[in-house]
Amino acid sequence: MIISILHKIHIQRNAVGFIIFKTYNMDLKTLNRIDKLRRLKSRGPETPKWLKPYHLLLMAFMTVFVLGAIIKLLEQNH
Repeated sequence: MIISILHKIHIQRNAVGFIIFKTYNMDLKTLNRIDKLRRLKSRGPETPKWLKPYHLLLMAFMTVFVLGAIIKLLEQNH
């Protein structure tokens, strides 16, 4: 029984090593797909480019600028 358990562990370790070794023989498209799936599973979905921190900062400044201009126009009309 102990030998069968050790044998299973050895097979699993070899299978993992084989999978890692096998990925080096795959084409670039498959490697990118595996990398993308691994990234999605580990870190969640990729942040859209327009939601990056510096884009949000730019949108906040533009919003304040536009609202300020609208307020100035409304004050001039009264």
